[in-house]
Amino acid sequence: MSNDLNPGPDPVPDPPKSGPNARRAAPDTKAKSVRRAKPAPKAKAKRPTPIGGGSRSTKSTGEPPAGVRPSAATKRARASQRPPTSPPPTIKSPDSAELLSAAIQSAGELAAIGIRFATEAIRAAASRIPKP
Repeated sequence: MSNDLNPGPDPVPDPPKSGPNARRAAPDTKAKSVRRAKPAPKAKAKRPTPIGGGSRSTKSTGEPPAGVRPSAATKRARASQRPPTSPPPTIKSPDSAELLSAAIQSAGELAAIGIRFATEAIRAAASRIPKP
């Protein structure tokens, strides 16, 4: 399917006739019109209820379950954790001079990037001009 503007080969080739990427033929629906019965739904097996009563909460309380003792490493890790002694220091907002200098610096960087791209575009356009 090539047109007048693109005399080259078709960009989308036909699918392969054989091999792993070949298309499969459509099933013959007229030959097999037998209805199959749906299988009966299977009954779900009930889980056995645990001895302890069976109601587990999904929420973690942070405490180990009853009958579980922490290891020595866990005890050491808990002992080494210290609560924060003081709140973190507050962050001072920048003054207007700092904001102005940062804005001027970023504007200069953006201008330099723009000049770099414009230079490359002019060079590319100039290279397309035929030489005399």
